[in-house]
Amino acid sequence: TEERASQWERRVEAVERQVAAAEDEAHNLQDNLSASEAKLTDVEVKLTEAEHKLTEADAKLYAAEVKLAESDAKWCAEAEHELTESDAQLCAAHAAAATNEAAL
Repeated sequence: TEERASQWERRVEAVERQVAAAEDEAHNLQDNLSASEAKLTDVEVKLTEAEHKLTEADAKLYAAEVKLAESDAKWCAEAEHELTESDAQLCAAHAAAATNEAAL
């Protein structure tokens, strides 16, 4: 009886130690979870910042493409105008040559 009480007391102490160890483990896991959640939040913030930078870069690229298209259109119009003038001069030269030939 006294021996049984002593055995029960030792068992209770062992269980209490196991409970304390389990509580410590639970606290450690909770701390790890909190740290992981904080890291995840940091990563999400960095991802959002990167997405904003990408959006800004896309906007700059689009603006550059628009400027390039405008520049190309202007260059093409100028080149076409110069070709038209050259064609007109060539036609005039042909006409003058034909007139000279006819006069001979």
